[in-house]
Amino acid sequence: MTTAYSIKGGRAGRERLRVLNNIRQRGTLDFLDGIGVRPGMSCLDVGCGGGDVAREFARRIGVTGQVLGLDMDQAQLTIGCDEAAAHNVQTIRYRWADITNPPNDIGSFDIVYTRFLLCRLPRPSKTLSWMVERLKPGGVLAVEDVDFSGFFCHPPLPAFNRYVELCRGHAASGWRP
Repeated sequence: MTTAYSIKGGRAGRERLRVLNNIRQRGTLDFLDGIGVRPGMSCLDVGCGGGDVAREFARRIGVTGQVLGLDMDQAQLTIGCDEAAAHNVQTIRYRWADITNPPNDIGSFDIVYTRFLLCRLPRPSKTLSWMVERLKPGGVLAVEDVDFSGFFCHPPLPAFNRYVELCRGHAASGWRP
């Protein structure tokens, strides 16, 4: 299966992901507080981009834990490695993966996490099943995503409806089966 990602790669793509992370950071930090990330845990960040959340996992799990970040954009993974090194973070590994054909040789984790990935997939249930299979017994599957079918506006506004239509179309065009 050939896929294409809708966010431009390289440095420009990294800066866009950084902006998105800054917008979502407070909510993501609260979310991670709620799932109980603790020192020594192993965490899998699926669709990690430039590694913002992976580095937050690393901060929380300390030197006794491990983080694996998966992404299909090699440029983002390289930037993530460089940024982790610049922050002296040694508990993160990054690996290229096409999540529509995911690797099965990565082991199991206390936490499997993804943010804004499932809404871009042609078969999100397949990816969710794969993520559940990566969990250790008692592990936590943590998903931050968007469901465009829940958006509404009252009274109806054509501009809002167009916004939702464009968002759905952009998300759906990000992956090509």
